[in-house]
Amino acid sequence: MAESNSTSTSTMESYYSRGDHTLKVPMSLFRENRERLLARLKKKTELSAAKTFVVLQGGVEIPFNDTDINWPFRQESFFQWCFGVEEPGCYGALDLSTERSILFVPRLPAEYAIWEGKLHTLDDFKKRYAVDETYYTDEISRVLKEKQASLLLTLKGKNSDSGLFAQEAVFDGIGQFQVNNEVLYPEICEW
Repeated sequence: MAESNSTSTSTMESYYSRGDHTLKVPMSLFRENRERLLARLKKKTELSAAKTFVVLQGGVEIPFNDTDINWPFRQESFFQWCFGVEEPGCYGALDLSTERSILFVPRLPAEYAIWEGKLHTLDDFKKRYAVDETYYTDEISRVLKEKQASLLLTLKGKNSDSGLFAQEAVFDGIGQFQVNNEVLYPEICEW
């Protein structure tokens, strides 16, 4: 997390910012986006009986040819809209029944502090992105099982402008869950 993404001292609300020369977008905007999406999905009767979770996968870093550097990172658009997260390799989940938001972040080895500086804790991410819960990405399957998830809604759809397909969430253990990749895309595109 860059220093420009610190907590605002006047409102004590965290914000999204691309630097001092840009606007500061309060994390409450992303929470409101999530709330609108959940309200829209709750109107679907087929989702009301199941313990349903929206699962989104954030963007990943892309290496520059065969070097040890990466292209400048840009977050996956739908994930950005829901969570406002700047770091690569993250996942997010939304529980339709409790309306709680969950952020999953990569578990970095201690050695990464050499390049990254201070490694942020789960609590740091929870505060920074104003989500209800945080876990590591290697815990996604376990957490969803503990929450008795019976249906996962993932993205699958073709962008009408670019012709490219949305990135569908994939993680270790997803095969243990019932997955629906048809409901979410048209609903999230409406916002």
